[in-house]
Formats: sequence, C-alpha cells, structure tokens
Amino acid sequence: MTAKKKDVKKEVAESVLSPEDRAAARRKQIQARLSAFKLNPEGVNVGQDLDDSYKLYIPTGIVEIDSLMGPYGGIKEGTVAEFAGENSSGKSYTALKMAAQAQAMGLRVAVMNVEYSYSDERAQAIGVDTRNADNFETYENLGAAENWGKWIWAAADSGEYGMIVVDSITAMIPMANHEKDLSDADKLGAHAKFCSRFVSKLTEICGRTGTIVILINQLRYSTEKRGMQQEFVLKSTGGEAIGYFSSMRLWFTKMKGASAEIIGDGGERIGGRSKCLLKKTRQSAPDSIAEFPIYFGKFEGNPVKDFLHRVLNHPALKEKGAVTCLRKVYKYIDPTTGEIFGQTKDEYEFVKLLIDSPAPSVLTRGDISTTGFQYICGRIKLSDVQIKAVIEAIKEGKKTEEDDTSDDVLKNIDSSLIDGEFYGGPEPEIPDFED
Repeated sequence: MTAKKKDVKKEVAESVLSPEDRAAARRKQIQARLSAFKLNPEGVNVGQDLDDSYKLYIPTGIVEIDSLMGPYGGIKEGTVAEFAGENSSGKSYTALKMAAQAQAMGLRVAVMNVEYSYSDERAQAIGVDTRNADNFETYENLGAAENWGKWIWAAADSGEYGMIVVDSITAMIPMANHEKDLSDADKLGAHAKFCSRFVSKLTEICGRTGTIVILINQLRYSTEKRGMQQEFVLKSTGGEAIGYFSSMRLWFTKMKGASAEIIGDGGERIGGRSKCLLKKTRQSAPDSIAEFPIYFGKFEGNPVKDFLHRVLNHPALKEKGAVTCLRKVYKYIDPTTGEIFGQTKDEYEFVKLLIDSPAPSVLTRGDISTTGFQYICGRIKLSDVQIKAVIEAIKEGKKTEEDDTSDDVLKNIDSSLIDGEFYGGPEPEIPDFED
C-alpha cells in the first residue's frame, strides 16, 4: 500500500494560521463528526482548550490542607471528592469551611443532612451564611439511600448548586438493609452495590454541570489477608467505587495528647489538631500529609495568616516577585522598577503597609488598582467576604492607638478585581501519618 501523499498546499495554508484559529478549525471538524453520530458536539476540547487554569477551584479554607492541593489550592469544579475519617477528626468541619469559601465566591451550597448531625450554630461559627436562602439549603428526612441518591442526582443535574455536601454517605442505608433483621445475611454488600451505582452516575452529572459534591465517609479498620497473615487495614466504607470515581480523597485522623490541644490566652481549650492525608489527587503529589487546627465555637483561624499564605504562594505573584518573605521579613516590591515600598517582620503591620502603599507602576490592562492591597487582592482574586475578614482581623487583632485603619478601605476596593479564585502553594514537610 502506497503512502498517502501530503497536501502541501493545505499544510502551507494551515501554517499561516494562528494556534487559536487552527484549534477552532479542528474543533469544528470534530463537532461535525460527533453530530453525524448524533452525539453531543459541545464536549470537544483541542489545543489550548485543554488548559485547566480557567476552571474554578474552591479551597477548603484551611491553609495547611490547601497547600497540599497543587498550584490552584482547591477542588476543581465538576468533580466528586471524598472526605473520610475517624469520628471527630475534622471531615465535616473541613466540608463546612469549604462551604463558606464557596459562598464567598457567589455559589449556592446544599448540605444533605443524612446522619442528622448538622448544627446550624456550628456552621455559622465556622463561617457559613446559613440565613441566606439564596445560597444555602439543608435537606433531611428523605428516607432510604435510594431516595437520597435520586435527589442528589437531581440537585447536581440542576446546575443550581456550586457545591453539595453529603454528610454522610455512610449513613445512606439502602432499602434492602432497612427491611432485613439482625439475623438476615442474604443482603450483605447492599450498601457497597448502592454506592457503586450512585457514585458512577454522580461523577458523570458533576462533570457535565460543574457541581462539586463532597462525600463525607467513615474510616474503619477491616481485616485483609496479605500472604499467610491477616492484617488490619484502614478503609473507607462503601466499597471501592467511591475511591475509584473520586477525583480527590482526603483522609482525616484525630491527633491525641497534650500537644494536640490548642489553648487560648485565658488557659481554656479552644481547639484541637488533626492530620489530613491526601490519599488521592490528580493535581499534586498523593500521600502528602498536613497537620491543621480545628477550632471550637467562636474560635476560628487567622484570616491574616491565610491571606499572606495565598499571597506568597500565588503563581502570578511569585513570578513577578511583588511580595517576598525571607528570614521572616515581608517585603512589598514594585515588580517593574524593583523599588521596595516597605518591609516588616510583623504580619499585621505588613498588611497595613499594603493598604497604605501605592500599586505597582505598571499594571495589566483593565487593572485600576491604586494601592498595593487592591492590586494583590485582584491578583489572587480574593472575595469581598474574605477581604472584610482580613481588615477586621487587623483592626481587632493588633489594634494600637496609632492605628488609623479605616472602614473606607473596603470602599476603595474595586469589585471588578475580585472573582473569588484561589491558589495554593508548595507541599509542607510531611510528618508520619501514624500517631
């Protein structure tokens, strides 16, 4: 068989086209083929379309965990994620922290209260706006797992929700298990079979609508034969399907001992510490581990530290070198001229410095920032809610008589600079997962 002759004229014609034009032409060609087979022609990505950077990533709101998740520091839209852990290890806490982040980005959140453990007071303390009917809903009393599954499919398929929290999939009991008594062994494995059907279809729905679904699960020890011996192995419930179809799996374990307790200024216990194992990911290195705090009630994390972490690890800011921290000294630098606007070791003073310092001399098109704080908030795409939290933390945390940080600061921040996208940073040092 003779080789097909090259169409030289066609190659020359294509060579003068821009990459964008060639991608558009190729996309149109493939869409025509899909239409001929009566398939959806919209699901075509070629060339530069394959860049995921335009996707929305929702952070957990816990700096230590977000740092594990690669350059974008969050969970990508249109995916299913598993938060599995021991009792009181922080899985529901992390899910609610993430729900607050999703709300700050203008997304609607739904909580499926399957195991009746949801606390409105707790959710509010974590930062979730539970009183806004436009962006928060809870569901309960839907009965057997089959009912829950159908409703979650419908909710994800509607496209109305940016994030759905299922708390928990362990408590979604199939009808077969509802109907059997304690001596009935014929229906063993009904939950795993249900999870396989439920999660496989859920993954397709989320990929199509862009909804993120967080499946909260339990970690339990089970016996597994390895060679001639039986060993105890930590596994999540629901069979293998959840792990297979989840794009990201976070496993939580509670730290024990005095070192795990967080003590307030008054000597009271205000929180504890847990470990998070990034069991599975497609954005960074798997099996990475981070320790993080869990605060009780009104006690929460530090918005200033969270803000500076994101600033120092944002790819665009790192590339330009606008903000650096060497030997615990923060510097704000004009990336064009190299002029140092200011430097300090104090985190609060540094944020105040950003508020009082001018924006870089050269800005990207459309950027109308007048201060360093505006410029940086626009680059890391911080939400209005988080900006306000940073300002309030500065005023309340280390306020002095000379502190003249005004509420007018918020009025000077152009909302067009803010769209709520976040990025994480490098992997932290990895401790042993076992206590």
